[in-house]
Amino acid sequence: ADAQTHEAAATEAEAADASGEADDSESDRAQAVPAVSSRPRPVSFTARTIEAPALDAYSLRLITYRKLYDHGTHTRNSPSLSGLAGESSLVANPEDLKRLGVTSGDTVKVTSSRGSLTTAVTADAVVPPGTVSLPWNLGEPSPSALIDATAAVTEVRVETTS
Repeated sequence: ADAQTHEAAATEAEAADASGEADDSESDRAQAVPAVSSRPRPVSFTARTIEAPALDAYSLRLITYRKLYDHGTHTRNSPSLSGLAGESSLVANPEDLKRLGVTSGDTVKVTSSRGSLTTAVTADAVVPPGTVSLPWNLGEPSPSALIDATAAVTEVRVETTS
């Protein structure tokens, strides 16, 4: 319909030009109107399928997360918010900690294929068995020492430091 309207306007402009009756601005407008479809173009997205490697008996999967109140610039510089940030620690399921012989509050060494770090560990049953979590931007240690951005998942090994 838009293409027909454009075509009709162009035909009228040509007829008016031939008779000398057309206003130059009207003629220019008719020629400058592009044919545009009012229907949206369909868009499709294809998700990339990533196969996670099988988990071995000693590894745990690392999950990272952000807290609302972290050590970001605004929180740090706000006297009323700065105390809400907390400290960083590895959070693990209590069953996994029991299997590893670690208790909440112990210091552990966490190692991945990219690097290692030492941190306190906290037990929390909210964390699914077989996984550990470490927050971003709560000071040291940072999970970036462990994560390989090219890997589908980050597997870590947790061991006691004493």
